Amino acid sequence: MIQIENVSTDPAYNLALEEFLHLHRQPLCDVFLLWQNEPTVVIGRHQNTFDEIHRDYVETAGVHVVRRNSGGGAVYHDLGNLNFSFLVDDCENGFHFERFTQPVIRTLEQLGVKAENNGRNDVVIVSATSTTTRRKISGNAQYRRNGRLLHHGTILFDANLENLTKALNYAPEKYISRAVASIRSRVTNVCEHLPVQISMVEFRDLLAKNVVAEYGIEPGSLCDREQEAVLKLRDEKYRTRAWNYGHSPPFWTHTGVQKFSWGTLDIRLEVRDDKIASCVFYGDFFSLDDPQTLAGHLIGLTFDRRTLQISLPESEIHRVFPDLAKNQLLDMIF
Repeated sequence: MIQIENVSTDPAYNLALEEFLHLHRQPLCDVFLLWQNEPTVVIGRHQNTFDEIHRDYVETAGVHVVRRNSGGGAVYHDLGNLNFSFLVDDCENGFHFERFTQPVIRTLEQLGVKAENNGRNDVVIVSATSTTTRRKISGNAQYRRNGRLLHHGTILFDANLENLTKALNYAPEKYISRAVASIRSRVTNVCEHLPVQISMVEFRDLLAKNVVAEYGIEPGSLCDREQEAVLKLRDEKYRTRAWNYGHSPPFWTHTGVQKFSWGTLDIRLEVRDDKIASCVFYGDFFSLDDPQTLAGHLIGLTFDRRTLQISLPESEIHRVFPDLAKNQLLDMIF
């Protein structure tokens, strides 16, 4: 097994590098990676992106949103979070997470922190004052393809948990979806439990040392041609809205009901492949024209406020609802 040194904090690049080493590099070999991301929400392969993020916060704060290849739930990354990946030949049946989480648990124990595997894919810290209290510090996921196994996990070392909560905040009652909803457990940072404080760099080095002891890792690197392939994959997949949002399962969004002086309006949209597939207006309003003429202007547009702001003429809204401003309509939808 080799370790590729990666100093990038761009989530699109990091996931592209991971996929390249997992499936595309020739010849394929076992690889270990340690990496960090700028503030990012990483969406599971089978999830509905719109379900998993608080769009207002993510867009305002400039948080990246990127979909990964593996299943499981959405997670928040920032520079206080350390990620690790194992890319190996698949010689197992089923999902055996313990094989790859043991170096994490061993590292924590060496630092005086008791940790254990918990449930399907988590590592938790056991409270020093109560053996029944367990708080999550690592979520893990796996992806199998073409005889290869990708195992990756997060480690909350000193992440901003307030921003984590804001970024993953969502309104589950607003959506009816066939997507997999995230399971959010109580989380904590490793640094809060250390008897003696160390830096992220020191923690990272100790973890790498334990992985080396477990697997006999040697250093490796990418050649220029391989680096170009990673950048191409980054640009053509992980930086595209089609992958990060459009891969979401179809869903209906019920935007809620709002009462105006001219009547009550209820808007419902169906979104498929990140585009509005159908739209229905309900309510006790009186309209100048058939509301479905307005729906016709919405269908086919990307489900994004900026797109609708640019592409939907206010005159078309007023043809149906003369007293409804465009921003009022967009506020209801988004």
